[in-house]
Amino acid sequence: MNKLIIESGATNSEWCFITEKDGIINDERLMSKGWNASSTKEDMLKSEKQHSWIQNADVIHFYGAGVSSDYSRNRVVDQLNNHPNCHVFGDLKAACIATLGKDEGIGAILGTGSISCVWDGVNTDVIVPSLGYLLSDEGSGSDIGKEVLRAFFYKKMPTELLEAFDEAYKLTPSSLIDNLYGKENPKAYLASFSKFITKYPHEWTDNLAKERLNLFFDIRILPIFNKKIKKIGFIGSISFVFKEYLTQLCNQIGVNDVTYHKSAMEGLINYHKLNNE
Repeated sequence: MNKLIIESGATNSEWCFITEKDGIINDERLMSKGWNASSTKEDMLKSEKQHSWIQNADVIHFYGAGVSSDYSRNRVVDQLNNHPNCHVFGDLKAACIATLGKDEGIGAILGTGSISCVWDGVNTDVIVPSLGYLLSDEGSGSDIGKEVLRAFFYKKMPTELLEAFDEAYKLTPSSLIDNLYGKENPKAYLASFSKFITKYPHEWTDNLAKERLNLFFDIRILPIFNKKIKKIGFIGSISFVFKEYLTQLCNQIGVNDVTYHKSAMEGLINYHKLNNE
Protein backbone atom coordinates (compact mmCIF):
# COMPACT_ATOMS: atom_id res chain seq x y z
CA MET A 1 0.00 0.00 0.00
CA ASN A 2 1.29 3.47 -0.93
CA LYS A 3 0.71 5.96 1.89
CA LEU A 4 1.04 9.73 1.73
CA ILE A 5 1.44 11.54 5.05
CA ILE A 6 1.17 15.31 5.17
CA GLU A 7 1.80 17.45 8.23
CA SER A 8 0.92 21.04 7.43
CA GLY A 9 1.66 23.83 9.89
CA ALA A 10 1.30 27.57 9.62
CA THR A 11 4.94 28.00 8.57
CA ASN A 12 6.01 24.75 6.88
CA SER A 13 4.51 21.56 5.51
CA GLU A 14 6.22 18.16 5.54
CA TRP A 15 5.25 15.45 3.06
CA CYS A 16 6.27 11.79 3.18
CA PHE A 17 5.43 9.16 0.56
CA ILE A 18 5.69 5.60 1.87
CA THR A 19 5.90 2.65 -0.50
CA GLU A 20 6.09 -1.07 0.24
CA LYS A 21 7.34 -3.69 -2.21
CA ASP A 22 8.32 -7.29 -1.45
CA GLY A 23 8.17 -6.54 2.26
CA ILE A 24 10.60 -3.62 1.98
CA ILE A 25 9.28 -0.22 3.15
CA ASN A 26 10.78 2.97 1.73
CA ASP A 27 9.89 6.59 2.29
CA GLU A 28 10.64 9.82 0.44
CA ARG A 29 10.19 13.22 2.01
CA LEU A 30 10.06 16.88 1.10
CA MET A 31 9.35 20.25 2.70
CA SER A 32 7.03 22.88 1.30
CA LYS A 33 5.28 26.07 2.27
CA GLY A 34 2.91 25.97 5.23
CA TRP A 35 -0.84 25.97 4.66
CA ASN A 36 -3.64 26.51 7.18
CA ALA A 37 -7.00 24.99 6.23
CA SER A 38 -8.95 27.78 7.94
CA SER A 39 -6.93 30.94 7.48
CA THR A 40 -4.81 30.58 4.33
CA LYS A 41 -6.79 32.12 1.50
CA GLU A 42 -4.63 30.81 -1.34
CA ASP A 43 -4.63 27.26 -2.64
CA MET A 44 -2.06 24.82 -1.36
CA LEU A 45 1.13 25.12 -3.41
CA LYS A 46 2.10 21.73 -4.84
CA SER A 47 5.04 20.67 -6.97
CA GLU A 48 4.92 18.13 -9.78
CA LYS A 49 6.21 15.50 -7.37
CA GLN A 50 3.52 16.30 -4.81
CA HIS A 51 0.83 15.98 -7.47
CA SER A 52 2.32 12.61 -8.42
CA TRP A 53 2.28 11.41 -4.82
CA ILE A 54 -1.38 12.40 -4.44
CA GLN A 55 -2.27 10.56 -7.63
CA ASN A 56 -0.37 7.38 -6.70
CA ALA A 57 -1.33 7.18 -3.03
CA ASP A 58 -3.71 4.43 -1.96
CA VAL A 59 -4.42 6.41 1.21
CA ILE A 60 -3.64 9.94 2.36
CA HIS A 61 -3.29 10.96 6.01
CA PHE A 62 -3.42 14.76 6.34
CA TYR A 63 -2.71 16.42 9.69
CA GLY A 64 -2.96 20.18 9.62
CA ALA A 65 -3.31 23.51 11.34
CA GLY A 66 -6.78 24.99 11.07
CA VAL A 67 -8.61 21.68 10.66
CA SER A 68 -11.49 22.32 13.00
CA SER A 69 -14.74 22.05 11.04
CA ASP A 70 -16.44 20.26 8.16
CA TYR A 71 -15.64 23.27 6.01
CA SER A 72 -11.90 23.07 6.69
CA ARG A 73 -11.85 19.27 6.26
CA ASN A 74 -13.69 19.52 2.94
CA ARG A 75 -11.27 22.21 1.84
CA VAL A 76 -8.33 19.88 2.53
CA VAL A 77 -9.91 17.08 0.51
CA ASP A 78 -10.56 19.51 -2.35
CA GLN A 79 -6.91 20.63 -2.26
CA LEU A 80 -5.85 16.98 -2.47
CA ASN A 81 -7.76 16.45 -5.71
CA ASN A 82 -10.75 14.89 -3.92
CA HIS A 83 -8.77 11.75 -3.25
CA PRO A 84 -11.25 8.92 -2.48
CA ASN A 85 -9.33 7.65 0.58
CA CYS A 86 -8.26 10.80 2.38
CA HIS A 87 -8.24 11.02 6.20
CA VAL A 88 -8.08 14.55 7.59
CA PHE A 89 -7.15 15.40 11.18
CA GLY A 90 -6.04 18.45 13.14
CA ASP A 91 -2.40 19.07 13.99
CA LEU A 92 -3.13 18.35 17.65
CA LYS A 93 -3.84 14.69 16.87
CA ALA A 94 -0.55 14.56 15.00
CA ALA A 95 1.23 15.92 18.07
CA CYS A 96 -0.36 13.28 20.30
CA ILE A 97 0.41 10.37 17.97
CA ALA A 98 4.01 11.54 17.52
CA THR A 99 4.82 12.08 21.19
CA LEU A 100 2.49 9.74 23.08
CA GLY A 101 1.58 7.02 20.58
CA LYS A 102 -1.27 5.01 22.08
CA ASP A 103 -0.42 5.99 25.68
CA GLU A 104 -2.68 8.35 27.61
CA GLY A 105 -1.42 11.80 28.52
CA ILE A 106 -1.48 15.48 27.61
CA GLY A 107 -0.51 16.46 24.09
CA ALA A 108 0.54 20.03 23.38
CA ILE A 109 1.65 22.18 20.46
CA LEU A 110 3.99 25.03 21.23
CA GLY A 111 5.31 26.38 17.95
CA THR A 112 3.97 29.21 15.80
CA GLY A 113 0.73 28.75 17.75
CA SER A 114 -0.20 26.82 20.89
CA ILE A 115 -2.90 24.48 22.13
CA SER A 116 -3.23 21.37 24.31
CA CYS A 117 -5.55 18.44 24.93
CA VAL A 118 -6.13 15.28 26.91
CA TRP A 119 -5.25 12.22 24.81
CA ASP A 120 -6.77 8.80 25.55
CA GLY A 121 -4.65 6.97 22.99
CA VAL A 122 -7.20 7.46 20.19
CA ASN A 123 -9.02 10.78 20.56
CA THR A 124 -8.16 14.34 21.53
CA ASP A 125 -10.27 16.17 24.11
CA VAL A 126 -9.66 19.92 23.99
CA ILE A 127 -10.83 21.26 27.35
CA VAL A 128 -9.61 24.84 26.91
CA PRO A 129 -10.45 25.99 23.37
CA SER A 130 -8.17 27.92 21.08
CA LEU A 131 -9.40 31.40 20.25
CA GLY A 132 -6.92 31.99 17.45
CA TYR A 133 -3.67 33.92 17.45
CA LEU A 134 -5.38 37.26 18.10
CA LEU A 135 -6.85 36.15 21.43
CA SER A 136 -4.88 33.12 22.59
CA ASP A 137 -1.82 31.05 21.47
CA GLU A 138 -0.18 31.73 24.83
CA GLY A 139 3.56 31.04 24.94
CA SER A 140 3.77 30.41 21.20
CA GLY A 141 6.11 31.99 18.70
CA SER A 142 3.43 34.47 17.60
CA ASP A 143 2.67 35.33 21.23
CA ILE A 144 6.32 35.89 22.14
CA GLY A 145 6.82 37.82 18.91
CA LYS A 146 3.99 40.20 19.87
CA GLU A 147 5.57 40.83 23.27
CA VAL A 148 8.97 41.51 21.73
CA LEU A 149 7.45 44.01 19.29
CA ARG A 150 5.50 45.78 22.01
CA ALA A 151 8.56 46.00 24.21
CA PHE A 152 10.63 47.48 21.38
CA PHE A 153 8.15 50.12 20.28
CA TYR A 154 7.09 50.97 23.84
CA LYS A 155 10.78 51.12 24.82
CA LYS A 156 10.40 48.55 27.57
CA MET A 157 13.59 46.69 26.64
CA PRO A 158 17.04 47.40 28.06
CA THR A 159 18.95 49.90 25.94
CA GLU A 160 21.36 47.32 24.51
CA LEU A 161 18.46 45.18 23.33
CA LEU A 162 16.65 48.15 21.83
CA GLU A 163 19.75 48.90 19.80
CA ALA A 164 20.21 45.26 18.79
CA PHE A 165 16.57 44.94 17.68
CA ASP A 166 16.71 48.18 15.70
CA GLU A 167 19.89 47.06 13.95
CA ALA A 168 18.48 43.60 13.16
CA TYR A 169 15.03 44.57 11.87
CA LYS A 170 15.03 48.26 10.87
CA LEU A 171 11.31 48.49 11.70
CA THR A 172 9.15 51.57 12.06
CA PRO A 173 5.55 51.58 13.33
CA SER A 174 4.27 52.19 9.80
CA SER A 175 6.40 49.46 8.20
CA LEU A 176 5.32 47.03 10.92
CA ILE A 177 1.64 47.73 10.26
CA ASP A 178 2.14 47.48 6.49
CA ASN A 179 3.84 44.11 6.91
CA LEU A 180 1.41 42.83 9.52
CA TYR A 181 -1.72 43.56 7.51
CA GLY A 182 -0.17 42.94 4.13
CA LYS A 183 1.43 39.59 4.84
CA GLU A 184 -0.26 36.42 3.64
CA ASN A 185 0.47 34.76 7.00
CA PRO A 186 0.53 37.38 9.81
CA LYS A 187 0.76 34.68 12.48
CA ALA A 188 4.02 33.38 11.05
CA TYR A 189 5.25 36.96 10.59
CA LEU A 190 4.70 37.68 14.28
CA ALA A 191 6.37 34.40 15.22
CA SER A 192 9.50 35.38 13.28
CA PHE A 193 10.27 37.97 15.97
CA SER A 194 10.36 35.32 18.68
CA LYS A 195 13.80 34.35 17.34
CA PHE A 196 15.10 37.57 18.90
CA ILE A 197 14.76 35.85 22.29
CA THR A 198 17.29 33.15 21.42
CA LYS A 199 19.58 35.29 19.25
CA TYR A 200 20.17 37.78 22.04
CA PRO A 201 20.56 35.95 25.39
CA HIS A 202 19.89 38.35 28.25
CA GLU A 203 18.15 38.30 31.61
CA TRP A 204 15.34 40.35 30.08
CA THR A 205 14.73 37.99 27.14
CA ASP A 206 14.98 34.98 29.44
CA ASN A 207 12.37 36.46 31.79
CA LEU A 208 10.05 37.31 28.89
CA ALA A 209 10.17 33.73 27.58
CA LYS A 210 9.54 32.27 31.03
CA GLU A 211 6.64 34.68 31.65
CA ARG A 212 4.86 33.60 28.44
CA LEU A 213 5.59 29.91 29.03
CA ASN A 214 4.20 30.22 32.57
CA LEU A 215 1.04 31.69 31.06
CA PHE A 216 0.83 28.79 28.59
CA PHE A 217 1.22 26.33 31.45
CA ASP A 218 -1.38 28.09 33.61
CA ILE A 219 -3.96 28.18 30.80
CA ARG A 220 -3.17 25.10 28.69
CA ILE A 221 -1.77 22.49 31.10
CA LEU A 222 -2.94 23.00 34.69
CA PRO A 223 -6.72 23.12 33.95
CA ILE A 224 -6.61 19.74 32.16
CA PHE A 225 -4.11 18.00 34.44
CA ASN A 226 -5.05 15.29 36.90
CA LYS A 227 -3.00 12.87 38.98
CA LYS A 228 -3.69 9.98 36.58
CA ILE A 229 -1.68 11.74 33.86
CA LYS A 230 1.89 10.49 33.78
CA LYS A 231 3.03 11.74 30.36
CA ILE A 232 3.12 15.04 28.50
CA GLY A 233 4.20 15.36 24.87
CA PHE A 234 5.22 18.62 23.18
CA ILE A 235 5.51 19.40 19.48
CA GLY A 236 6.90 22.63 18.08
CA SER A 237 10.01 24.77 17.83
CA ILE A 238 9.27 26.88 20.93
CA SER A 239 8.83 23.82 23.15
CA PHE A 240 12.04 22.33 21.76
CA VAL A 241 14.07 25.48 22.40
CA PHE A 242 12.73 25.91 25.94
CA LYS A 243 12.37 22.23 26.85
CA GLU A 244 14.59 22.57 29.91
CA TYR A 245 12.30 25.15 31.49
CA LEU A 246 9.11 23.33 30.43
CA THR A 247 10.48 20.13 31.95
CA GLN A 248 10.92 21.97 35.24
CA LEU A 249 7.29 23.09 35.13
CA CYS A 250 6.15 19.53 34.37
CA ASN A 251 8.27 18.11 37.16
CA GLN A 252 6.67 20.53 39.61
CA ILE A 253 3.29 18.86 39.05
CA GLY A 254 4.78 15.38 39.29
CA VAL A 255 5.13 14.53 35.59
CA ASN A 256 8.61 13.21 34.78
CA ASP A 257 7.90 11.55 31.42
CA VAL A 258 8.04 14.50 29.02
CA THR A 259 8.72 14.19 25.27
CA TYR A 260 9.72 16.90 22.79
CA HIS A 261 9.86 16.95 18.99
CA LYS A 262 10.34 19.92 16.67
CA SER A 263 7.80 18.41 14.30
CA ALA A 264 5.41 15.48 14.38
CA MET A 265 6.44 13.90 11.10
CA GLU A 266 8.97 11.37 12.38
CA GLY A 267 6.45 9.99 14.87
CA LEU A 268 3.69 9.93 12.25
CA ILE A 269 5.87 7.99 9.83
CA ASN A 270 6.74 5.39 12.47
CA TYR A 271 3.08 5.10 13.50
CA HIS A 272 1.76 4.59 9.97
CA LYS A 273 4.55 2.19 9.07
CA LEU A 274 3.60 -0.01 12.03
CA ASN A 275 -0.16 0.27 11.53
CA ASN A 276 -1.95 -0.95 8.42
CA GLU A 277 -3.95 2.23 7.94
